[in-house]
Amino acid sequence: MSFTSCFLRRIVARHLATANVVRCGMSVIALDKQLEFDFERYCVVNSRILSLVHKSSVGEVQCPPGAVDIRRTLQKWTILKDQNITEHSGPLTEHPWDSLVTFYLASSSHLEALLQTAGMATQHSGHCPVYLTDIEMLPVGPFNGKLLVTMHPMASKLVAEAVERMTAVGFAPVHIGDPSCMGISDLQVPHSGLPVYLKDDDVPVFWPSSLTAQLAVQFARPSLAYIGNWNGFSSEKPAIASFSSQQIFPVHLVKLHKEGRRCISSVVSNPILGAITRLEDCLVAGSWRKGVKELQQFSRGSLLQAAASLSHSRHVAITTGFPCHMHRIPPDETDGPPGILAIVRSLIACGKQVTIITDQRVSFLRKTIEQALKKYVPQSQDVAVISYPPVHTNTADMITAKEFLFDQSTGKIRFDHLVALERAGPNYEGRYLTMTAKDVSHLCDPVDQLFTLACETNIKTIAVGDGGNEVGFGKLCDKVAQFVDNGDKIACVVPADHLIVSGVSNWGGYAIAAALYLLRRCPLHVPYVKRGICSEPVRLDAPLDEFMPSVKEERELLSFLMDAGLRDGILPNQMMSVDGRTFDDCHAVKIREIWKLAGTD
Repeated sequence: MSFTSCFLRRIVARHLATANVVRCGMSVIALDKQLEFDFERYCVVNSRILSLVHKSSVGEVQCPPGAVDIRRTLQKWTILKDQNITEHSGPLTEHPWDSLVTFYLASSSHLEALLQTAGMATQHSGHCPVYLTDIEMLPVGPFNGKLLVTMHPMASKLVAEAVERMTAVGFAPVHIGDPSCMGISDLQVPHSGLPVYLKDDDVPVFWPSSLTAQLAVQFARPSLAYIGNWNGFSSEKPAIASFSSQQIFPVHLVKLHKEGRRCISSVVSNPILGAITRLEDCLVAGSWRKGVKELQQFSRGSLLQAAASLSHSRHVAITTGFPCHMHRIPPDETDGPPGILAIVRSLIACGKQVTIITDQRVSFLRKTIEQALKKYVPQSQDVAVISYPPVHTNTADMITAKEFLFDQSTGKIRFDHLVALERAGPNYEGRYLTMTAKDVSHLCDPVDQLFTLACETNIKTIAVGDGGNEVGFGKLCDKVAQFVDNGDKIACVVPADHLIVSGVSNWGGYAIAAALYLLRRCPLHVPYVKRGICSEPVRLDAPLDEFMPSVKEERELLSFLMDAGLRDGILPNQMMSVDGRTFDDCHAVKIREIWKLAGTD
């Protein structure tokens, strides 16, 4: 057993032996005064994980000052001395303390007391399992290590209220749902503590553990340190916040999952939820396409789910391409490239890695997008533009798709998200048809194979479309046939996890960019995405133009694309228009509307 594992098991065993959910718990750590500044700074920069309640002066043994003598009160201690660990039973009155500073951090039994006060006590009654995650804490000096979490299973109907109440008193969860997202492979095999079995309706909710601080102390290898757990901190003490005296921030849980997979949830505040809902409504307002408003009714909420999922992403691959003009060179339309470039811009602003996928057959479009990236998308120098199928092969099948999506040396996925915007998709016969049912299959590489394969993996898929013949509408095939002209012929059979129906696909791209901007201004969502590991406050003043292009920029981009040969997908002549409507009279108005909605307080 490693030194770290031995240390963790000892401190957890002692913690469980003294756990008491009726009274609040504190993790007590006494360190040499030379480490005082670094450890206090470690707690501050990781304050969303570690709740430092009190710090003593040098040599002080009372907490609060003038109250109990902590050396006598605690009867079980772990002593770290010269890289050795010993367990001590009884008081520490005979051990040196004059040069030590004592830190008191709220522990998991503190959380248990709060949950019990709120009528939400969980089944383990204080004996909660502890899991070691793959999430690195922010280091300070010699203090470092990974995040330790406790898991509290809750009935799904209670989760939102629990998150609201606990966040209000400084105990926000770091994750809700699938434990593999934090590197936890099996809930029934905790790193330490007792396993808990989930009921059918239970959702695993993970909260930061103060044992994280104890692990950091072990990594620092101090010459002398005392560690204990104190469960005698009464709920009447100031450290316990009163629910009635706190502001409760309404929380909305966003479920991000596929059927048959373990659920993953994100959190947003209700004001941000309202703003993104209004963005989604504006996507079909004023639409002239038949069936668009009806189709959106069957995918409502997808904009929030898609944006929240992208907010949690690491590496996003995005694609577009609908060759409407089969007898023209180039055959590509102006709906698509502006939308994906807006999404790319917002993903870069969020710090994500982005790759753009184009058809192998259409080298022209790849070069045009590369040029547009450099000219119109800030900080896009690291965005790769690649082809599918890869240029080294002339075949395109599911084996090729698997080799494309997975790193062949490690077996890991290359992208955790795939996004298709105005991407031609196959119908039930495998043919790619325009809105008028013209066959353009010979102009389309089967990029949709990547989305089909993604359904069998942990890769999340997002699609934006406006006609029913684009990738993503596989989940609404019957509705496309019902509400769209030629729908029974043109409907794409390839589904996506989250389908955004928009009057014009570009508008959906703008809305995703605006939604990501709103999420980045949400004081609940950002710390949750970062698993609580964020030392800087949420930027409520982040400029929207970092995430979304202006009307002026989009007008210039459209002019550039038309100079390169792209044209309106409906009008035969090259005009400053998209999908049959001129830019200034229609699309500029929609961009301004989205800008205004994204500025909602």
